[in-house]
Amino acid sequence: MRKKPFEIFENDKLSIKIAKITTLIITALIALAFVSNVIFPEEGESLPTPYEFLELMFFPMGVLAGMLLAWKWRLTGPLITIGSLAIFYALEYHAKQRFPRGLTPFLIIVPAFIFLIDYFVSKNTGSSV
Repeated sequence: MRKKPFEIFENDKLSIKIAKITTLIITALIALAFVSNVIFPEEGESLPTPYEFLELMFFPMGVLAGMLLAWKWRLTGPLITIGSLAIFYALEYHAKQRFPRGLTPFLIIVPAFIFLIDYFVSKNTGSSV
């Protein structure tokens, strides 16, 4: 049986639809940033060091993996996302003795909080989507 386009959104509440759409947009933008850095590297830019590669495994890769997993597992996915960002911040602090500046990482994980809130609201009201 073939699925219709956008069937993945049929039974979702509006908040989950918004979280899924923003997850797709964020994933596409991060993928575009990676591809553009590979195709058009900045002058003098080298490959990431092993430590930087470790950081990249948590942010953005772990964050994105958690948000995509949240589509199916509304508790596990957001916890992976939040945990990955926390580990990234710990690694960054360990390496540079300061936390990264800016709000971008926190804006990127907003969909994870929507999934997490939905999980607890659904659990408390007894409804499931």
